Amino acid sequence: MAADTTLIGSLAVLSFLSFLLVASITWIAFGSFAEDELLLQKTRDRAFDAEQSLASGYPAVAAGNELDAESSDGSPLAQYRLAMQYFSQYDHTGDPADLRKAHSLLLKSAAKGHSKAQAELGNSYLAGRGVVQDFPLAADWYQKAAQSGVPEAMYELGKMAKSGWGMEQSLVEAYVWLNLASARGDMRARNLRSQLISQLTNEELMEAQRRSRELNQSIPQS
Repeated sequence: MAADTTLIGSLAVLSFLSFLLVASITWIAFGSFAEDELLLQKTRDRAFDAEQSLASGYPAVAAGNELDAESSDGSPLAQYRLAMQYFSQYDHTGDPADLRKAHSLLLKSAAKGHSKAQAELGNSYLAGRGVVQDFPLAADWYQKAAQSGVPEAMYELGKMAKSGWGMEQSLVEAYVWLNLASARGDMRARNLRSQLISQLTNEELMEAQRRSRELNQSIPQS
């Protein structure tokens, strides 16, 4: 009788231990499955962000870098890059807040002398992108960027001088900036400069080339 009681007790203990073992295995399997699902979802989210990034040419806005870049003492390069990310994000969301954030960041970056940010501000004011269209302001920012050696800004400044948008019309001035941009590899500037030559007198052409040589010595190569 005592042996039977001991046997029953042992079987009960074994049954309980078996239950605990099955429960533990189930919990581990379920927990692992849940973690895998969470990891998979995060991977999908990153893949979607990466896809959007590749499609737009700029990475999606990274919240981790946002505060540092937006701070008043943030890196001008970081502020410029984050601004371009907001422009890219706007292309997908259509949210005007993204344009406002981009413009604010460009102003901070450009104020610290970042030449590409200055050129982008020129683009914004020329196109009326997130700001009211303002040709004189566009010309001012292009001028700053061009003096720092940005070929795209030189090209845009040459076009504006040719048309008289935002500045006094001057074919000589237009040739100067197109000539400098062409020397730095901008093919659009080279083509427009070729068209412009026939509209200049010999005296104007010589003056434009003289000014180009002088400016080229003081403007850094991009």
